Amino acid sequence: MSNSSSGIAIGFELTRHCNLHCTHCLRNDTATAEEIGLPLFKRILDEAKAYGHPWILLTGGEPTLHSEFFSVLDAIGERGYPCQLVTNGTTFTKMAARLRSHQDCLRTVTFSIDGAVEATHDAIRGRGTFRKAIFALALARHFGFRTALQFVANKTNWHEIDLLPKLAQELGAGILHVCHAQPSTGLYRAGQQLSPQEWREIEGTVKRLAETTDYVPPSMSVGRYAPGDIAPCQTLRHRVLNIDYRGRLTFCCQFSNAGCGSDDIVGDLNKLSLSHAHRRLLKVIEQVVAERVAGFSDGTFGELDGYHCWHCQKRFGKLEWMRNYQNDPWVKGEHGLANQSTIK
Repeated sequence: MSNSSSGIAIGFELTRHCNLHCTHCLRNDTATAEEIGLPLFKRILDEAKAYGHPWILLTGGEPTLHSEFFSVLDAIGERGYPCQLVTNGTTFTKMAARLRSHQDCLRTVTFSIDGAVEATHDAIRGRGTFRKAIFALALARHFGFRTALQFVANKTNWHEIDLLPKLAQELGAGILHVCHAQPSTGLYRAGQQLSPQEWREIEGTVKRLAETTDYVPPSMSVGRYAPGDIAPCQTLRHRVLNIDYRGRLTFCCQFSNAGCGSDDIVGDLNKLSLSHAHRRLLKVIEQVVAERVAGFSDGTFGELDGYHCWHCQKRFGKLEWMRNYQNDPWVKGEHGLANQSTIK
């Protein structure tokens, strides 16, 4: 996520639909085409003026599949907001020429690249997707867009992290994010989930590369190990709002419309104002932070809870399906999911 002049970002899951079927995808049912309506989107943007000049983040699904995608960009540009697009790159080429007219608002295009080589990326995202993404990024650079790479680490690709800084440099991307693959049923069915120890190794590799590489330095995007941090993420620091494809304010983009249950849905913006829903979110954040402080002091905050995305997913009941994997290191053991109850 990029910073905005007002210090807050508003993420929109424009659509649940995606044209790929990545093994690590955390969203439920991306084959269904369902999207936020343009009138509601515009109303939320108007209400967001209260925040000054928020940064708008467009995600999905694949956000470019929204049926009125260019009208979405028009609405953002008309209000003078900067925005960032996160895309798999497969549709970018056919719309690149039209996107040029939105460069005043479209400040960054982030491409998902999940392998330093074609075979690895395509094994995760589908045959031919690596070349499409690389060509799309080159085209974006040619048209003058600021570009970034986002890499989601799993068992298939994490050994290629050392190759990413040079790849990003060669492609002309100025930003390189490495993300942990959050637990999902697809990831587990494919046997691609990494252990907590492997997550720590990834973070160590990213830190080493950031300090030593002669190319684009990587950074950890979300979910890093932060055992003593009361507010380790942008949500708990009051820096970001996430709105899903049904127009609902959710607690966090990392497990919105993922896993089990819907306890993370804070308010329906079809019925509530953005301000009203945001006030509800502030109360939930206050409760989550208070629970973290209590867990630190009474010793119930376990080692695995130091992975804050995992902790919050457990807290909101999103990971109950993982209890079917009793031998998994995220489940078994003193601090594993099997020996803890969901906090309500």
